[in-house]
Amino acid sequence: MPYRASVALLTMMYVCEIRGRTVATRAFTPIIARAVRRRPKRRLVGSLTTRFPGEAGYVLFQLGLYRHCVEFLSRRGAVLHSVESIRYLVKALFELGEFGEAHQSMALWFDSPLFLHDPDMLQLKGALDLILGQEEAAVNALSLAANQMPHLRAPHQNLAARISVEYQPTTIDLELGYLGRLYDGYNFAGQRVTHVGSGHLGIGLYAGALSAQKKLRVSSPPVSRALEMFLLDLGIELEDLRILPHEWVTQIGHEAMLDILFRMQALGWWKGQAVVLARADLIANQALLNLFREFCPLLISGIDMSDETAAELGSLQRYCGMSFNAFELPNGEVVPWQEAGARAIREWESKNRGDPLRDIYDRWLRANPILLDTAKTIKEQWGMGPNDWFVCLHVRDAAHYAETDLMGQDHRNAGIKAYIAAAKYITGQGGWVIKLGGPLSPQLPRMKRVIEYGRSSFKSEMMDLYLIRHCRYFIGTTSGLTNVAVSFGIPTALVNCITTDAQLWGNRVRFALKKVRKSDGQFVTQREITSSPWRWRMFDAAVLRQHRATVFDNSSDEILGVVKEVEALADDPAIDLVAREPSLIRKWRRCLALPDFYGNARPSLHYLELNERDFLDDDDSDEITEIEPELTSEQIMSDAS
Repeated sequence: MPYRASVALLTMMYVCEIRGRTVATRAFTPIIARAVRRRPKRRLVGSLTTRFPGEAGYVLFQLGLYRHCVEFLSRRGAVLHSVESIRYLVKALFELGEFGEAHQSMALWFDSPLFLHDPDMLQLKGALDLILGQEEAAVNALSLAANQMPHLRAPHQNLAARISVEYQPTTIDLELGYLGRLYDGYNFAGQRVTHVGSGHLGIGLYAGALSAQKKLRVSSPPVSRALEMFLLDLGIELEDLRILPHEWVTQIGHEAMLDILFRMQALGWWKGQAVVLARADLIANQALLNLFREFCPLLISGIDMSDETAAELGSLQRYCGMSFNAFELPNGEVVPWQEAGARAIREWESKNRGDPLRDIYDRWLRANPILLDTAKTIKEQWGMGPNDWFVCLHVRDAAHYAETDLMGQDHRNAGIKAYIAAAKYITGQGGWVIKLGGPLSPQLPRMKRVIEYGRSSFKSEMMDLYLIRHCRYFIGTTSGLTNVAVSFGIPTALVNCITTDAQLWGNRVRFALKKVRKSDGQFVTQREITSSPWRWRMFDAAVLRQHRATVFDNSSDEILGVVKEVEALADDPAIDLVAREPSLIRKWRRCLALPDFYGNARPSLHYLELNERDFLDDDDSDEITEIEPELTSEQIMSDAS
């Protein structure tokens, strides 16, 4: 069907409440996204669609056609027709990062009884108020929303906490008042602006949450006698308590971030006694989380504490929670948490302080007879010999989060075909490739010595850790399993990387980024990737699409180049200590707007050799005269072998 007719059909499905309308909209989303990327000004709304502005606005919004939604609802005063029209106009403006316009459009309905009984819109108004610096108005809106939807009184740091709509507010939630609403509201607003490509505003909002927390800590929190006794049994004074809420454990990458957090504490960057709060059904990897018991108590609701104590501790995070979003450095500067972590990894490695999480794993599990017997049995069934070496491979794919093409975080995923050459290289060297991932992840072609572990019956949380800990090196991307490999000190080849966040990568990491081409045909440079506005546009595929940017996966040659460099690093960890840093790497460092953006890692030299012209925009040719011939990526690997 013509695109305009398809939009009309979807609109009528919502008007008539026809079953399957949600599935049809989801299926049509990638089709229309590609069509609009080819012709951004394509007309999608006809005369029939115009008759139903509320439903049409909803359809355009759900399809990710935010600009079309705004233009349609703004024509002929359509926003005056209904609350539904204004709802999707304001939401679409928010998604476009046009916060002032969204707030102004919403103002027409501030006093409407329908608006005052719409908690979703009140929460959005609260976020817009905070973005525009109107704290009192924000608290009023957020309080009205929470009165109608009690789960909005739950403490909020990050959507990763997955708060249920059945959440029952605690006494602390109800008594916190103004500062409590600010803490939750600032965190929510900071996360939302980051989602829509305006992360440059996020750190100020997160700093607002930290400021509200400091003001709350001036007075003692209203804790129950039962909680006082519980903390006394743990040997923790209330003033020393630091709460790490559910957000830290719901994804495996977040769990691995705990490693960096406790390194920060060892460096003297924060003080106090931490406790991790968790729900058993939301823990990404229990085996990994257990390793942190050497650092702090791990408290699982219903197991290590009552549900009532868990809820009270969760509410208490507004007083003493460790932020998932931002971190106040020892000098008082507030930065995104990942930036602080990236700085910490550089300082840690400059002092040669080792890999504490790997050491804990080795003490607890490396000689575990049950684990060793299980691993031996699995390897024998795969046909591996006792002395065979292997490489772990993880490719991020859409199946894990059910992501839609060109929407959400789909731009972080990659096709499998470009990894075939690297897999053949590894098996040709006598190694094995063990592919991690989920049961629905794309498969490599059937090859000898290649194992689809993620799809096998042997997959388990404990075996995930075993394989990563014992692999010769790890091939991954900007995803959670990479954080585990880095924390275990495994030489790591990262490809198809694209990120808004600074990275927690150590000196055993070599990486290659996805290339992003702008609408003018130029590629986004390294300097742009690490500075506003392009850094923040990398968070979401829809945001990149709005800016008519095209993302390219790494080629087979680029992936193989990174793999070979990391293999050389695995063979000789001191290789970069004895080899002079090539001038191309020095040029790359000058192109970083944030010197610590990639932690202590550096890009593949082969990748830079292939992409210098498009990727590096440094014009400084004032180089130090070389005493010895410049080393290339091929020479470095040849020297290692």
